[in-house]
Amino acid sequence: ILPSCYFRRAMKFKIFGDLDCPDWLLAEVFAMSKLSVVKLRLVCSALVKSLAASAASNDSSSLDNNAVLLATVAKHTSDAKFNERDNQALISALTQLFTSANKYSASPETLERSCNSWACRRSMRDRLLECTQTPVLL
Repeated sequence: ILPSCYFRRAMKFKIFGDLDCPDWLLAEVFAMSKLSVVKLRLVCSALVKSLAASAASNDSSSLDNNAVLLATVAKHTSDAKFNERDNQALISALTQLFTSANKYSASPETLERSCNSWACRRSMRDRLLECTQTPVLL
């Protein structure tokens, strides 16, 4: 019989509908820690604006929005040595986080507890909380 430390216990998060956090998202949270707080704020605000624009417009302009968003994120993450794939993963992780928080109506306290369990820096957690409280229809 194996000791219990060999079994992975799934943590449940209200932000993900009482499911475990995806492993790829945890990896991206670690990658986000390479960004400064100012750069993370700029990336998050660009993403929120892009999500708002894509929700308000039709699907034909979403490709243009994605290209603009990727260029904006690339500009802000260049000093952290993110490549294009890292930028796309960062956008995916933040999109997942913001849309899931909106979908499950996560309170700021719920998101704060989730970020604490992911070992996010306090400044990073505050920026993410700030962005999720932006009134945007997703």
